[in-house]
Amino acid sequence: MYLDRKNCCSTPSRSQAFKKSLAYSPFMSYSSSTPYHRSHDLKPNPSIETDTETWISTLPRLARVAHAGHVKRCLTGLPDSQVDLDSSRLAIIFYCIGTLDLLGLVPDKVSEADMEMWREWIWEQYVSGPYGAGFRPSPFMNTNSSANEASALQPSSPYDTPHLITTYTAILTLAILRDDFKRLDRQGLRRLVGSCQRVGERGDGSFSTIPLSSSTSASSGPRGDVGTDEGRDTDLRTLYCAFVLCHLLDDWSTIDVEKAMEFVGGCRTYEGGYGISINCEAQGGSTYTALASIYLAPQPQPSSTPSGRSGTTPSLPLSGPSTQAGSTPMQPGSSSESGPDAAAGMSGSTSTMKTQTQTPRLTPQEISQTTSYLLRLQQAHSSGGDDDGGDQDKKSKRSGHGGFAGRTNKDADACYCFWCGAGLKILGKSHLVDSRALVSFLADCQFRFGGIGKAPGENPDPYHTYLALAALSMYTPFRSRPHPSTSGVPAEPLAINAGVDTVNDPNLSTWTLDPLDPLINAREETARWAREKVRMRPE
Repeated sequence: MYLDRKNCCSTPSRSQAFKKSLAYSPFMSYSSSTPYHRSHDLKPNPSIETDTETWISTLPRLARVAHAGHVKRCLTGLPDSQVDLDSSRLAIIFYCIGTLDLLGLVPDKVSEADMEMWREWIWEQYVSGPYGAGFRPSPFMNTNSSANEASALQPSSPYDTPHLITTYTAILTLAILRDDFKRLDRQGLRRLVGSCQRVGERGDGSFSTIPLSSSTSASSGPRGDVGTDEGRDTDLRTLYCAFVLCHLLDDWSTIDVEKAMEFVGGCRTYEGGYGISINCEAQGGSTYTALASIYLAPQPQPSSTPSGRSGTTPSLPLSGPSTQAGSTPMQPGSSSESGPDAAAGMSGSTSTMKTQTQTPRLTPQEISQTTSYLLRLQQAHSSGGDDDGGDQDKKSKRSGHGGFAGRTNKDADACYCFWCGAGLKILGKSHLVDSRALVSFLADCQFRFGGIGKAPGENPDPYHTYLALAALSMYTPFRSRPHPSTSGVPAEPLAINAGVDTVNDPNLSTWTLDPLDPLINAREETARWAREKVRMRPE
């Protein structure tokens, strides 16, 4: 099985896209293709020139059962062409089990035996040392001869260290599996996050994937030198994972938040997006990680030090032009132009939200520029007319249109429908997204035997399958009223909801998914579980 310590199974190659997505990073992919051009005036997009009935007639079912079968097969084994991803098993497992969660199959449709097996395998990757405690990416560096030795929480070598990104994916996966986190060393986890930050004379506030040497780490206290800092991955992906972990712990005392925010600001480009690091080209994925980090971070207070624990939790822009009485004010930088983002996808933190009165981290002008940048990345949708004489079928008219590109002048990619869509959701601008075109693009990315590929006609993989479904969780096309799990702020129906009967139409009902928390990239119920169970406990 893929969850044991053996290599991936040997079968014919199927998805080079998956290899490209994860070989560079278990967290984010990059796409390339041909130029396109689009203008956007930042007005709510009616999403169509065709009527609702015509559009619905071209929309296939969301193949939920087939997509679940795809990720279950990937949990058992991957093609031999993906053997170089053996060092990223925890990331792949997150995408697989996360897909089952988004489809509403965990825990009701997954056996307790499978859930227990998955939990135990993940905990076998848990290691600790003087640098802290976290999860290794896979057992490829583990020289222990048994699971009992692996659970002793001691690394077998100086190189068997936890990884910040896969610690993030492991904790979210355990939350999906409803683990009680009794085995989690919270003090060790916060120490790990601090040991990965680059501070001091040579530091820029960024975070490495693995612990840094003590001379450049923000963490204090006894810890070992695990090697040189040269050549480490230190970019917005790892910073985002560190911020999510601090947010779940509700403890920011081991990192320098303001130094990290300086690094985030340095990644901003002239387009309004964010590069993966300073002086890099803006991309949809890195823009999402920057925005999520900004909204996760505790806001600076005049009486507080730059780093340290904060009693505030993030708030996001609420729905509509006006905020209802008694609701939480919008995050700094939000304005009355924020559209119909009800607290859907945000209710995991609303029970503990506090009024934000601190210094804004983003100005209204910056929010407007970033919104414009992200919206320009959405491909112009097909008109659906007979521009070519009417011989082209309806599906091919939609293909390639409506999805988000990762960078300027690139083609659409299913994964960026999440990265860009979630960024706009965080900013409170999701009403500007062409939701109908987005859904049509993702519908065309479905593979006939299950799974979702990066683009129409591409082979599927767990990475694009999960992120496509995550995008649909935020832009569910037929939700005409707030989901019961939201915080109670009324949602303005999407334009494409008019006249749609999702109850009696089995085809349309397949597209209804539970809402997603865009800040930590998890289903709302899973996000609430993680916040409740991972939080630091009183000594």
